[in-house]
This record gives sequence, C-alpha cells and structure tokens, in this order.
Amino acid sequence: MIKIAIIIVAVVICHWLMRNTRVLTVAEKMPWWMLGFVWALLVLMIIWSQESSSAFIYFQF
Repeated sequence: MIKIAIIIVAVVICHWLMRNTRVLTVAEKMPWWMLGFVWALLVLMIIWSQESSSAFIYFQF
C-alpha cells in the first residue's frame, strides 16, 4: 500500500510541475545521455514491477 501511495504522490507532483510544459519540449532540451538514462530507468521500473507472470488483462467488448 505504501508503494502505491508513493507512486501516486510522485505522479501527481510530476503532473503539477509539468502542467504548462510539453514532454517533447523537455526531452528536446535534455542532453542525450540524460534522456537515455531516463528511458532506461522507466524500462527497469516496468520490469521490476512485474510481480507475477500471470498478469490479469481485462477486455470489454
């Protein structure tokens, strides 16, 4: 539960800070190595958040 609360707070803070800025504008101003680090960090966070291989996927038709 703490993990989810931390993620929600971080997302809300990021959204608030970026409310008047486009992500592409920020990415264009970043050095290439920092942008690569951010992408690698995002990929690692997705990989580490996979707790089980039997993920539930819901489709509504």
